[in-house]
Amino acid sequence: MGEENVFSRAISFAAQKHAGKTRAGTDKPCILHIIQVAAIVSTMTDDQEVIAAGALHDSAETSVTLLEEIRSQFGPRVAELAAAGTEDRRGFDPTPETWEFRKRALIDRLNRETRPEVKMIALADKLSNLAAMKGDYAQVGEALWTRFNQQDPARQAWFYRSMGETTRSLSRFQAWQAYEHLVGDVFSRWP
Repeated sequence: MGEENVFSRAISFAAQKHAGKTRAGTDKPCILHIIQVAAIVSTMTDDQEVIAAGALHDSAETSVTLLEEIRSQFGPRVAELAAAGTEDRRGFDPTPETWEFRKRALIDRLNRETRPEVKMIALADKLSNLAAMKGDYAQVGEALWTRFNQQDPARQAWFYRSMGETTRSLSRFQAWQAYEHLVGDVFSRWP
């Protein structure tokens, strides 16, 4: 799979798969998050397959069928990076009851991960989420937490702080530094 158009194809694929979908509790199109994740990844690497995997991370995490489609259209490396850098919701109903299990599994997997590319995708995904949370909190206040499967901001704080520790090997990048700053801003009331 040549790198020449892999990012453009990944954005087109993601836009098609997420057409009409919005971010939880908002009217913001999902594709904005996908583009933002890819843009953040691109601040840490020039590898077009890694950037494409960042754009495909949401598709890879939600469906075995989509993951296989990614593998056939983008190759095994892109599919593996897209799936490895994000939460595995394939086979899980993303409910409040499975939230902690899914988050701990992601953290444990990332703690064992040796490829920086995988951590780049995970960091970019969570940085994008945090930026959205900060902006949305400014608009809706405490109602923000009702959008999520885990509505306890202290548990959310635990997860986002844990992700910062898990991705600390990327601390030389501005994206990680921005992440740490946002964690402090968003979760300052929950130590």
